[in-house]
Amino acid sequence: MVKNRIILFVLACSLITIIYFLPRVVVEDKEEKVELSEPVNTQEEHSTFQGNLSDSLRLVINSLKESIDNSESPEKSVIFADSLAKAYKNALFYDSAAIYLADIADEVESKERLKIAGDAYFEAFNFAVSESKRNSSGERARYYYDKVLEIDPNDLDTKANLAVTYVTSQSPMQGIGMLREILEVDPSHERALFNLGLLSITSGQLDRAVERFSTLLANYPDHYEARLYLGYCYMELGQVEKAKAEFERVIDSDAEQTIKNAASGYLESINN
Repeated sequence: MVKNRIILFVLACSLITIIYFLPRVVVEDKEEKVELSEPVNTQEEHSTFQGNLSDSLRLVINSLKESIDNSESPEKSVIFADSLAKAYKNALFYDSAAIYLADIADEVESKERLKIAGDAYFEAFNFAVSESKRNSSGERARYYYDKVLEIDPNDLDTKANLAVTYVTSQSPMQGIGMLREILEVDPSHERALFNLGLLSITSGQLDRAVERFSTLLANYPDHYEARLYLGYCYMELGQVEKAKAEFERVIDSDAEQTIKNAASGYLESINN
């Protein structure tokens, strides 16, 4: 019941896959040793499937590919690759976008470019519609995030994303341990609190989820996804007035329309 309602809620908010694949594990407050992943082979053929592309976008993509192939300037190659990745993202081809950004990261190996590549694969990981694509994108995101953390071990946002890729893998406790490590350094870290809140929901620890989301909102009151989840937790716990208050705050906010629609749906279900 709870699982199905969470899935419907996430679909409404466009958080399509991440919560569905979160493991049903108990998030306990205990120490656990965490080891970062070994680098993986990132060699992959560039996707040539363009069946869902419009003719105009296909022309743009082919032109940018040709520009990259013929470019004799590294600086121009970066510009062309960024433009190509943007075009692929507009077509929702997140894995193809990541591949070209990774090519640049492999050449430049700066923290900025490595993080861009990791974030691109993380986006592909979040929107993957198959387990194989999700696993592949997660592995590649870890590869580039590990390189970022080798340069800057204090980049907590990168570590939080890295942790999420582990949470939905066969080593979920490794990711959970990393998220807890982040909170030891920064107890109000936005991404760590949010992801641990989601994990608490999937493990049925709604009181713990309320605690996580409340702490997050005390520091980031405009994090409307967290507020929506907080309302959901209150609703499941039978604290109807608190749930209504959170949903109404989302509806009256400047949140994205999909989030407002989800809040309206939950509020309507309570009132009926």
